[in-house]
Amino acid sequence: MVAVFAWSVAPARAAGERCPATFRCLSVTVPLDRSGATPGTLALPVLVERGRGPILIALGGGPGQGMVGVGPVLAGFLGPMTGRRVAVFDQRGTGATAVRCPSLQRLALTDFTVPPPGTVEACGARLGAARAFYSTTDSVEDLEAVRAALGADRVDVLGVSYGTYLAERYARAHPDRVSRLVLDSVVPQQDVDIFVRDSLRRAGHDLRALCAAGACRRITSDPVADLAAVVRRANERPLSGAVRTGPRTRTRISVDGPGLFDVATTWTSFRPDLFAFAPAALAQANDGDPDLLLRLVKLARRANPAVPAQELSWGLHTATLCADLATPWGGPASDPATRAASVSATLDPLPASSFAPFDRFTSAHNGLADTCERWPATTVAPPPEPGPLPAVPTLLLNGAWDMSTPVPGAREEAARSSTAQLVVVPHAGHSVVTGVRCTARIVRRFFRDRPLVRPCVGNPRPEALAVPRRLGDMTGSRRALARRVARLTIADATSAAGTSRRFGGLRGGWIERRGRGALVLHRDELIRGAPVSGTLGRTPRVHVGGRLNADVTFDTPGAPAVRLR
Repeated sequence: MVAVFAWSVAPARAAGERCPATFRCLSVTVPLDRSGATPGTLALPVLVERGRGPILIALGGGPGQGMVGVGPVLAGFLGPMTGRRVAVFDQRGTGATAVRCPSLQRLALTDFTVPPPGTVEACGARLGAARAFYSTTDSVEDLEAVRAALGADRVDVLGVSYGTYLAERYARAHPDRVSRLVLDSVVPQQDVDIFVRDSLRRAGHDLRALCAAGACRRITSDPVADLAAVVRRANERPLSGAVRTGPRTRTRISVDGPGLFDVATTWTSFRPDLFAFAPAALAQANDGDPDLLLRLVKLARRANPAVPAQELSWGLHTATLCADLATPWGGPASDPATRAASVSATLDPLPASSFAPFDRFTSAHNGLADTCERWPATTVAPPPEPGPLPAVPTLLLNGAWDMSTPVPGAREEAARSSTAQLVVVPHAGHSVVTGVRCTARIVRRFFRDRPLVRPCVGNPRPEALAVPRRLGDMTGSRRALARRVARLTIADATSAAGTSRRFGGLRGGWIERRGRGALVLHRDELIRGAPVSGTLGRTPRVHVGGRLNADVTFDTPGAPAVRLR
């Protein structure tokens, strides 16, 4: 994952490298300021597959994601799925023209991370008057210039997350130039609520869905109440503790309500393997033991490392969002010193249910609101009012568990189209075109004008993992306990190993990632009193120590083989 609101695709080619053999590369020059008051131009790199036939322009997310670098990967994926020639371009301020703000770029961020004091302000000062030229309104006209340069009378447009917002705005501004729309992880035309109230409420929905049909009965009676209690406590005094991050290292972690919202969005939208541990972590934290929860916080933060500006520009990201988002303080030209009062005036009259299971403080101080409240005053024309989409074939896709761009926004946008088909993918998070197998069939059928036919109904639900704190909390035979300890510890080790070469066990020991994907567990103690050692290769074989003293092998059909010592 690059960041919230972005394609989950690794860069395949750096901007400036030689044009791939099966592509045509061109540069489209656009004015920095279309009013002409400020001189200057931008050269936007464009990549398009060679050949004949309709063109599909794939729009990047973020905002801020460079697309030319991932163009060949996307073309290999989307071309066969859609039957179109795929084109991408680096939007202004991204990729080859990336806005560079070192104060933000060196940080590990998501949309909802609260940046340290001074970093947002330093970025705004660095950009100066150019802050005004990175709104979506500018990118809409850039996209029209790219379409004209490609020589296509009309194009299909596919956007993911922020790319859906740009696609919608372009379709409204140039309806005669769009032949088909695909919107994945939908940002509606009214844009994201700066106080993220739909996303806050979605956390309860997602926890209830994970725990449906008694799936959490061994963990907690009410995971949503656990989350609400933990948030309340964290906003009174941040949860803190030392997380084992290596064989001999610990890192101090602290998290408040806005921080919990940030990582919860990562769990549900991008890391279902971490979300599977959330009910147990919340229940334990609510019972006075935050260790597992703090571990999940650390793993979620490691899943969002700092990235180069050409991959995702956090300067552009901030400039665009703070130009586009509706705010209670009268727009981006307002005096930053006056904005806090308008936040209180907006949120204080609202009932607690507007934010539950989170709270008013989390809503007011989430990363979006905090960042744009601190952004320097900038005069930018407001976005147009939302309106109907053109009557072209339109497919909207959204993960049911996506807290980044929650389902209500997709439903609102679908209602603006007379031709829309909305598919909500069960148990899925963000960016479902690239992240969920069953969506490929949906997209193929859509581009062939065939009925979608009960799409994605079988997308599996992750298992909520009942993780006890100690072996003494578990009941069952030695054989059954060894099997369960091994499964839980392996699931935790697999999740932790994706963030670094080495990572500490929750209670003791450590995990090591070696070549070709093998994991080695060194007395990895997820459950106190039951350290697990062994290698997780093609055939996981581990030893569960302590009083269980058992070997567990996973090479047999059905239940794993257990040999007691």
